[in-house]
Amino acid sequence: MKDYLRHVGQTLARALEFQGRARRREVIDYLVISAAFLMIVNGLAGELAEPHVARWVAFATQYLILVPAAALVVRRLHDIGWSGRWSIVLLPVALRNMALDLLAQIGGWEARRPVEAVLAYADWVLFPPFALLYLLLIVAPGKKGPNRFGPDPRIGDDGAVSDRTAGDV
Repeated sequence: MKDYLRHVGQTLARALEFQGRARRREVIDYLVISAAFLMIVNGLAGELAEPHVARWVAFATQYLILVPAAALVVRRLHDIGWSGRWSIVLLPVALRNMALDLLAQIGGWEARRPVEAVLAYADWVLFPPFALLYLLLIVAPGKKGPNRFGPDPRIGDDGAVSDRTAGDV
């Protein structure tokens, strides 16, 4: 559990840092821990707050989690050897979801439903590249050794692969 929290803490500490590289383990740990955090916050808000407030808490939490994730995605692409510009593939899906969620917050599901029906056709164009890049971030191994984006994140300052990183997921 310590490694999970260490990776999430590292991601949060580097929330606005788009330079360098990130291991896939850091991405997976951030996804798992942030999803668990989101479920806990949503559950507590649902139990302790009025429904209107709980929905806004869920909305805010969901999108605040994306702030460090943006930099993490860029650093992960760097680890694979790709430019961070590839993260733009994820942007339309994130903006679409945010706009629809905001519309549901403000106007309710009745306001969201017709807009979502029209956008459903765009999903066929947006989803495949999103899914491929998302899978790449989780599955593709990073380049061994330094690359143009920085040193290998699995190698410690002494030049040796540390025990904790030897079994990188």
